[in-house]
Amino acid sequence: MKQTINENVIPMDAWKQALQLRREEKSLLDYLNVLSFHDLMNESKDVVQELETEPFNEDLALKTRLLIEEISGRMSHYSDEITVMLNSMVSNLEEKIQRMVK
Repeated sequence: MKQTINENVIPMDAWKQALQLRREEKSLLDYLNVLSFHDLMNESKDVVQELETEPFNEDLALKTRLLIEEISGRMSHYSDEITVMLNSMVSNLEEKIQRMVK
């Protein structure tokens, strides 16, 4: 089956946007990783307030997802139930993001 060149080309804007998203994600992950658990909880309170007052957008979705993943990772060795619950929250959030993006 013969493919055209355009089928294998990624638009430059899409590539730049994906690269920027990966950079933002890494930066936020680095930030969350160095926080104490107390500071991580304070950050989560701030995110909850943002979720209640701000319109839902991709930046807030990313921040929320990474925050839940960080808390889940730290809590994983304490309780399997909490880990399952947090992983479920991440999955639900990712589904909502996908519907929002489409």
